[in-house]
Amino acid sequence: MQAQTIRRRFHEAVRIWAALEDALREHELPDRTADELYDAVIGFRIRRSTYVKRCGVEQRTASRDLARLTDLGLLRPVGETRGRHYVAGPQLRRIRESAVSSRTPLVDPYPQLRAELGQLRT
Repeated sequence: MQAQTIRRRFHEAVRIWAALEDALREHELPDRTADELYDAVIGFRIRRSTYVKRCGVEQRTASRDLARLTDLGLLRPVGETRGRHYVAGPQLRRIRESAVSSRTPLVDPYPQLRAELGQLRT
C-alpha cells in the first residue's frame, strides 16, 4: 500500500509540474517562480522573505513577482503588511484538483491476509 501511495504521489507531482510549466509559458513568468508555485499547490504558505532567500532576488523583485502571480490568480494574498503570506489561488487549486481527480484507487496486494491473521487469533 505504501509503494502504491508513493507511486501515486509521484504521478500527481509529474502532472502538477507539467501544468505549472504550461502556466509559466502561457503567462511568460520567470522560471524562479516555479518552485514557489509548486509549494503553493501542495498547500504551503509562500512568504516574500522566503522567496527572496530561495531565489536570490531583491525585495522589490520579489514583491513584483508575487503581485503578478496574484494578479494572474495563481496566488491569493492572506493578511496585511508584515504578516502577509500567499496561498494557492483559483488557478493553482484547479491544477491540484485536476491532478488529484485522476487518482487511481489503492489496491490491497494481500486481500487474504486479514482473514488469515483473524484465524491465527482464534
